Amino acid sequence: MWWKTANLLYWTRPLRKLLYASSAIIALLVLALVGLWWTAADLDRQIDFRKALLTSTPNQYLMCPALHCKDEAHMTSPTFQVSQADLERMWDEMMAKRADFVRLNIDAAPGRRHYQQRTRLMRFPDRVTVEFLAPDPATSSLAIYSRSKYGYSDRGVNEARVRRLVDELKGLIP
Repeated sequence: MWWKTANLLYWTRPLRKLLYASSAIIALLVLALVGLWWTAADLDRQIDFRKALLTSTPNQYLMCPALHCKDEAHMTSPTFQVSQADLERMWDEMMAKRADFVRLNIDAAPGRRHYQQRTRLMRFPDRVTVEFLAPDPATSSLAIYSRSKYGYSDRGVNEARVRRLVDELKGLIP
């Protein structure tokens, strides 16, 4: 009889440790998933080009018209000889043809768009925020902030993305 009690005690301690360890791992995973969801949901709502945007990591690229962004932009935005409404329409037509971009917020503020594009190899989500500006009724410009959600370096992917989008948009303007 005593050997049954000793045998039970022998196995309950390791099982209890295993239960505690697996509970801790599950709790950490749940917290990590909630944190990722919170970051993803809140990431684009905080974008304001007139406030500081850039972080200390090189996995981002900012294009702004002169004196529009608080941070020093990597590239100055071109001025287009079309109205803001026409520029937005051309942009939307251009992006509708691109299957690699997913628009994140259809009901965003007027003159603003948020997109997600996944990296080719690892499929990490990168974010692109665009704001359309009208210095006067006959001209327009835009600010673009492209950033990688994960990682430290992007090997120039965000810069290439912004330049490619602007060049494609320039090709649509008569």
